[in-house]
Amino acid sequence: MMLGTIAQTFSIRGRGIGVLFVSSPPRFLAGRRITVAVTRPDGFADRFHASCELARVVSAPDGEVLALLVVNATVDALAPGSTVAVVADDDGDIAPAH
Repeated sequence: MMLGTIAQTFSIRGRGIGVLFVSSPPRFLAGRRITVAVTRPDGFADRFHASCELARVVSAPDGEVLALLVVNATVDALAPGSTVAVVADDDGDIAPAH
């Protein structure tokens, strides 16, 4: 399942890297722990563990968007313009990207 294109990343001290998307992915993912495949604009691809969180964004229509908290990455590995797809989840009921 494609989540989208990274618009912005930021470091959260002691927690990981926050990721916001160009368009908010489906909110039903909130609360899930997932593995994502990230493909940067330069073609480099890697996988990371993340949790899906709701982030308060004033400009969003309902004030919240789905964001990722990535625990095993650096800001540089999650460059704006990179695409993100779900490859696995704890419950096993999200269709993985092919």
